[in-house]
Amino acid sequence: ADVVKEYPGDPPVTALAGVDRETLSEWMQRAGEGTEPYASARKEFSKADLTAQKHLLARLSVAARSDPKYAGWLLTRRWRKGWGDTAVEETAIVSADSRLLISSSATEK
Repeated sequence: ADVVKEYPGDPPVTALAGVDRETLSEWMQRAGEGTEPYASARKEFSKADLTAQKHLLARLSVAARSDPKYAGWLLTRRWRKGWGDTAVEETAIVSADSRLLISSSATEK
């Protein structure tokens, strides 16, 4: 159940490997109990997730150099108290040519 919260999606990425939600939930319960190889697999899931975050943040940082809305997006997410004075609804899309596109709409709080 924890991994479904940590790795939300429909279907979760593990479904691509043929692992259903119930099996994944059972494995993550075993991982929480320290049972191997489930505990090691959970650590690998976490590493993969952090690596994905690192790559996406790098792409946003590059995009922010040419378009300030990406810098603003990063600031309002990372430092909400200082920069997040508006409610923002956004959609992130990766185009066919691998460009990251973000559509935003903001309203004052």
